[in-house]
Amino acid sequence: MARLISCFLIFAFLTPVSSGQEILFARAGAGGFDLWTVPETGGAPSLALTGATFLPIELAGVPRHQRLRQDRPVLDLTSSPAAHVRLPNGGALYRIRRAGETSILQVRADGSPALLLTLPDANGEASILSRIAVAADGLSALVASSFAAGGDAYRLDLAAAGAANLTSTKPPLMLSDISLRLGSERAWFVADALLWRTDLSAGDQARALDPASAPGVTLLPELVMSDDGLTLAYVLDQGPGLRRIGIANAQGQLRIATPIASDYDLPGYDLPTGPLLALSPDGLLLAFRRTVLAKELFVCRTDLPSVVDQLTADGNFADTIDNVGVIGFIGARQLIFAAGELGPGALGGPIDSADVFVADFTAAASQLLNVTQTSGIISAPFLDPGELEILEVYEDPAGERLIVIADTSGSGDSLVGVMPLDGSAGLEVVIEPMDGFPTLSALGSHVLVVHPTVEPGVPNDFNDVRLLSPAGDPHTMTLFGSAPGSIGFGRTSASPAHDRAAFIVTAGPNLDLLIMVDLATDTPLVLWPDFLGHAPATGFSPSGRLLTGLGFTGGPFLFAAFDGPFSGEVLPVPHGDGFPLNR
Repeated sequence: MARLISCFLIFAFLTPVSSGQEILFARAGAGGFDLWTVPETGGAPSLALTGATFLPIELAGVPRHQRLRQDRPVLDLTSSPAAHVRLPNGGALYRIRRAGETSILQVRADGSPALLLTLPDANGEASILSRIAVAADGLSALVASSFAAGGDAYRLDLAAAGAANLTSTKPPLMLSDISLRLGSERAWFVADALLWRTDLSAGDQARALDPASAPGVTLLPELVMSDDGLTLAYVLDQGPGLRRIGIANAQGQLRIATPIASDYDLPGYDLPTGPLLALSPDGLLLAFRRTVLAKELFVCRTDLPSVVDQLTADGNFADTIDNVGVIGFIGARQLIFAAGELGPGALGGPIDSADVFVADFTAAASQLLNVTQTSGIISAPFLDPGELEILEVYEDPAGERLIVIADTSGSGDSLVGVMPLDGSAGLEVVIEPMDGFPTLSALGSHVLVVHPTVEPGVPNDFNDVRLLSPAGDPHTMTLFGSAPGSIGFGRTSASPAHDRAAFIVTAGPNLDLLIMVDLATDTPLVLWPDFLGHAPATGFSPSGRLLTGLGFTGGPFLFAAFDGPFSGEVLPVPHGDGFPLNR
């Protein structure tokens, strides 16, 4: 308690910042979390909502490799005890339950809360399903209610805080929330074994399409949508190893893209090197993988008869290709993917190895470029010819380059490399191979990389902590330092302007250290000199102040806003266990 009083006495002399925006905290109450708002200009707090329970939420239709992006909707599971979807234009979406109802809670960019949709629960279960689709611009969302709660699809307008029922004229549908896809003009989903399409620009109700009309054919729920939302790819299952891939265009016309049934992959949005089925941004190219007997990658035009190009043909690739993944389209006619190559070295790449390629379809004849070029290289870090096993791939926060995590020797060591998404340069290794697997967290425009390593003769593991700056010339990988493996790094957040970020270093209960990073200079700043317990999440106010709680692990906390080291204020939110919701 003495430490808590000390915090309060120091903060009592600090001055609030005027901004006219709101700060929002969730504080544990008797029946759940209460939401408190505080004006950044100062003043009394307001109780906005009581008794809320934060429910799991998932983001439908977004590949795992985009989870560091700052210009797209991103699912955040790690930096807060309340899972949420972070919006590219500021703010976040939460799924909450209170008083027998389920709601989608929006925290706007200005910090104010809004309930976009509230439905009564049925049969004691949450009425709104856990997966949500969010348009790429972050201005609208698509959610589904359970069959017992009405079986409807709702489009949420995040600017106007409104909701439209797209199936209000239909009987309750058994919707699959993993199928939800949303563009600026179309909404798509699977329900009752049918594909449903809504023309949003015309204000239509959803209309059913039946791509699986033949007996014994099943429409699988995971869909792939082009960036403009006008083209959709779907998968039909005819039995073990017998799938076909179909295309639905903007008018709702259906056709089969694959001439024969085979062991084609599902999109695989959760896979480290997925997706394995992808549409170009304009929907004119479809890339897909066949996997069971031999992994191969194909591309076809969606507007032409079923003429399929096998990218991984034996002329360029080994006939026992492994590690093949579709990473995605980086332009209207450019596909980036990983696959094992035959050359250029005298020994080709071994099984389980791969390079990253760009296939360019802008010209009449496609061009294939190897952008990592590790096959045949025997200099460090590629100690054996072609020994590059790609473990995970991520786009950087700006979507300008790939961050590749790979094993170069088959020993479990992993390196971190970066390469431009446009294929203009090869793989640049920014962390040499080390024991252990790195974890990556977005810090605004930067990436926090924590890489475990084992030093010879040292009994304990260590974590090297680095900050990878954005793409540019030159970009830097700043080493913040090393710490014992027992030290944790997490609770990351970034300011709305992406000019500063924060994370917490944890050595044990009540041993948290709050770090702010000046992203213009890659400089870490310790905001509070003593180890304390901190709130289970950090955040930034609309004006760019760092939000946290100070006190004891598990609370009670003094809720505070920092402008910089020793600069900030204690907020008048009642002391307790809680965390900021501003994202």
